[in-house]
Amino acid sequence: MKKFFFYFLFILIFSLNCFAQKKGNLKSIQTKVEVTKSIINTFSFRNRYYFYQLEQDSKDPNKWLMYIGIVTDEHNANLAASVKIFSTDVYILTGGSKLANVRIQAAKPFDYSWAVSRANFLETSFYWTDGTVKYALFGSQMQNEYPSPVDEKFIVTKFNPAKLTFADGVKIAVNQFIMQFDKLFQYPENEDKKPQLETFEGAITFKNEKYDYELRRSFFNVGDDNLAIRKGKDGLIYNTLVRIKDEKASTGKITIDIHHVTQNGLAWSVYASDYLRAVFDYQTGTITYQQVGSALPYPDENEEVVKEFKPNELPLEKAFAIAMQNLVKRYNEALPRY
Repeated sequence: MKKFFFYFLFILIFSLNCFAQKKGNLKSIQTKVEVTKSIINTFSFRNRYYFYQLEQDSKDPNKWLMYIGIVTDEHNANLAASVKIFSTDVYILTGGSKLANVRIQAAKPFDYSWAVSRANFLETSFYWTDGTVKYALFGSQMQNEYPSPVDEKFIVTKFNPAKLTFADGVKIAVNQFIMQFDKLFQYPENEDKKPQLETFEGAITFKNEKYDYELRRSFFNVGDDNLAIRKGKDGLIYNTLVRIKDEKASTGKITIDIHHVTQNGLAWSVYASDYLRAVFDYQTGTITYQQVGSALPYPDENEEVVKEFKPNELPLEKAFAIAMQNLVKRYNEALPRY
């Protein structure tokens, strides 16, 4: 099982290939850098005052949760005075006891949480032999869609190896992210400008409990949808990525992949390699189901699911409803318990 922790973000997430995360041979945080559990800073850019805070995850010392807000006065800024505009996962890696890489994941807002893309991220690398800082973008959206131009005079490319602290290095990386990727931020003045997305809505009753679901089409990009499942008073219990491949015109098939996800605070971590697949063959009128990866529990084979359909009577929205029944009924153990 390979778990990718992308604040969707809803884990949410942007296309399936966006979850392939670059691996390194860097060691975990050690010795003196372990004492830093929280980093707070203010940053002024383009007539905006930003307040941000990073908190280290209690279970994974390399993982941090980052909050970014805006304030009216950078000299009187704190968490309570800020308006939240962004939140995501940050992975801070070291080589020995020295800061090596800071990876800040892209994320998109979803209600009160943020869906994180596992493979769209800015990586800031620190080279201690010559005191240089280098930046690299990973993921197609990070390279093409999200960046804003930044004047070179604002970009930090050098540091003093004798003086740079762990926290100061992280601040260099976050400041660069703020300058270059403000397109990802949910500024208050843009609240009414959100695009209206096509949605599939429905409800499934299972063992006297009602599960309401909503699929927001092309939430990240075309073919990458956002699935939210709510259960009565428990509210949102599942927030994940769904990948739909409609190839009826070419192969006569529709493939629906619903990714497994776990909740981490206000973010959702989507599993890149663990998902439920339903394939609808419009030539034979049959449905095949497949469990990919090992994070999901074994299915309850006593629960029956639809395996045949009439091709002329099954639009995409109804096909998705059948895939949802497979998730809720046969994999109910994968849904959170409250």
